[in-house]
Amino acid sequence: MKIQLIKNERAIKVNDYLVLGDLHIGYEASMKGYSIFNLIKNLAKKIISLKNNYHCNKLIILGDLKYNIAYFTEKEVYQIKKLFDILSENFDEIIILKGNHDGKIENILKNPKIKILKEFKLQKVGFMHGHRKPSINMMNCLYFIIGHSHPTLKLKDKNQVIHSYPVWIIGNLKKSKFKAFQCQKVIIVPAFNSLIIGSDKLLGPISKNLKQKEIIMLDLTKVY
Repeated sequence: MKIQLIKNERAIKVNDYLVLGDLHIGYEASMKGYSIFNLIKNLAKKIISLKNNYHCNKLIILGDLKYNIAYFTEKEVYQIKKLFDILSENFDEIIILKGNHDGKIENILKNPKIKILKEFKLQKVGFMHGHRKPSINMMNCLYFIIGHSHPTLKLKDKNQVIHSYPVWIIGNLKKSKFKAFQCQKVIIVPAFNSLIIGSDKLLGPISKNLKQKEIIMLDLTKVY
């Protein structure tokens, strides 16, 4: 099993899978007064470029495919369908792991190449969004790869201006909270949507129960 953080990108490669999370399609609509030209086309182009550059023929999305939680806007439905029409022509398999924003996503994505699941296990690696505790099916996984938290490092400069940087978080799971699980390492993936400014506080039952955490910048520099 080979796990590779992709340098200067918000994505990870696991064997022949490209893994990314937290697309939050529709987020730009919350930016009042702004619109982004060719957003979905550029997003698809970015993902396909990573696929080709890193020789991945399968795709895993770690949840929060869409932005709004309780409903779909007409624009979201259009954007999601358009994106996955393009991606399904370029990947042999697409796995979407439902996040807390993804209620009824299966109602608009009906394609034999697309699987919509709560969790996915590849050998000893477990993939999930990260907003809920993993099921007993994940007990023998040695690694968990999750999204949900949008991990961000916030630094204040000499002028007291706060700068935010997307980061990877790698940590050990506290056995006291997950006694039946064999997991040794948890990798929290930064939000793939570059418009998302995350928090330096981790979310969800897995992320909140980590110890000996490493913070890694997108250029793979470790922060101490």
